[in-house]
Amino acid sequence: ETRVEERIRTLALCIMAAAVLGATLAYLRAVLVPLVLASATRYLLAFPVDLLTRRPMGCFGVELCAQPVHEPDAPLVVRCLSELFCRLVLPRPLAVLVTLGVTGLACSYIGVLLMDSLRTFSARADTYSEQVRRLIDGVLAWLDGLELD
Repeated sequence: ETRVEERIRTLALCIMAAAVLGATLAYLRAVLVPLVLASATRYLLAFPVDLLTRRPMGCFGVELCAQPVHEPDAPLVVRCLSELFCRLVLPRPLAVLVTLGVTGLACSYIGVLLMDSLRTFSARADTYSEQVRRLIDGVLAWLDGLELD
């Protein structure tokens, strides 16, 4: 019986701890959401920032951009771009701003695409609703044809 009581006590403590944790998370929701978003943004943008701030770059034990890579008889544009990319090292604050700017532009572009798609969808909503009605009517007719009791 002592063992059963101990298990019941442990279960009750776990339930109370879960309730307290849930209440705490609900209370701190206004603080935790921006904190989690900031942490996720930091981890997602760490690689592009490192790409703009470190030379040579290490990737799985291989050094990249230690020397410009191009053929001796490569066109002038290719040689210039290769040397520019391999020598481009930005200070970390500037790299963070550039990365955030590029990310912001990409997100804005995706937002514009989504808004355009939603506008097109809402303009054709009557057509879509009619197609859904026909589809549902077809499924109901098929089910009636099965004569299920």
